[in-house]
Amino acid sequence: MNYLEKQFEIFKENIKNGYSIDDFAAVKVYAQKLFCEKIATMNNNSYLEVGCGGSLSIHYLSKYDNVISYGLDYDDMAIEYSQFLKKQLNSNAVILKGNAFSLPFDDNSIDCVFSIGMIEHYSKEEQFNILTEMARVAKKNLIIGIPNYKESSASYHIIQHGDEEHLDCDLEELANALPSKKVFFDGRGLFIAKKDVDKNEKYKEFIINAYPNLYKDVFLSHDIDDLITHERAASPETRRKHGFIEYFVATI
Repeated sequence: MNYLEKQFEIFKENIKNGYSIDDFAAVKVYAQKLFCEKIATMNNNSYLEVGCGGSLSIHYLSKYDNVISYGLDYDDMAIEYSQFLKKQLNSNAVILKGNAFSLPFDDNSIDCVFSIGMIEHYSKEEQFNILTEMARVAKKNLIIGIPNYKESSASYHIIQHGDEEHLDCDLEELANALPSKKVFFDGRGLFIAKKDVDKNEKYKEFIINAYPNLYKDVFLSHDIDDLITHERAASPETRRKHGFIEYFVATI
């Protein structure tokens, strides 16, 4: 059973036992809602997430006014997981089975095309091919996010993480290959549970010094406002250096 399958089983079990996604997945909810709030300011009316799997983002985006959102994945289990989340979140997202190398959309047909935590599973050549295909479909914005490999990040500074294999992925190299007008870098997910913070001494020192009240074992729904307030106050450089995810946003 891979990482996504395990996560799906955990979600199903918690929902079955009457728990809310906002509580048992509080950090994931916080990070993905914050991401959605940021990209919603870009005046997009359509979104496509490539590799939607266990993502909450595409479902949150579907609830914005005058927005249509699509989630695409090639794996049957990932599609089932996304359909499950769609039902739980009362989402309007359209979930499609498809291939990242040949997206079933016309050129310049989707305002914002994005992918978080997907492209690093492919080889360098495949990464550029996926990026080119996403750029073909994107009308306004293209966003790529990967787990943070930087030395000071808490969890993803190694290539092999649990039962997931992450290949080498350089966001700046990918961004330089884009024929875009503007690219900027940022990060998200500064806050994760204490047990993960403790895996990296530099990150632990940063959290204890900067946000001691958020150095804790578990985050619940009542912590979310505090998490988001602190994350918004941090600079893009800080979020990129210490965040769970780093990403670039390209204006096409």
